Amino acid sequence: MTRRGFLTLAAGAGAALTVGAAGWSQLVGASTGQVLASRGPLPKPFGVPLPVPPVARPVRSERGADVYDVEQREGPCRFRRQGRRSPREDGGGHTGRG
Repeated sequence: MTRRGFLTLAAGAGAALTVGAAGWSQLVGASTGQVLASRGPLPKPFGVPLPVPPVARPVRSERGADVYDVEQREGPCRFRRQGRRSPREDGGGHTGRG
């Protein structure tokens, strides 16, 4: 058997195993997780506009490439109008106020 023939056979067997495993899990009703119900009322979709941070400006250029300084910080973020807050990390000094 040539190297090309072996690699073709191995790739085909790998694809068959992957497709077979996916099909088998569907037949037996296997699941990768569980849908969790919300504890609070769900917000209206797209009720809050997406905040867009300002365009980053390079601090210098080196050999034709722009260099940026990005500061990573944690800050609060409101995900729902009900006022629930959760921490998030953000770059560029935008700490998710709002």
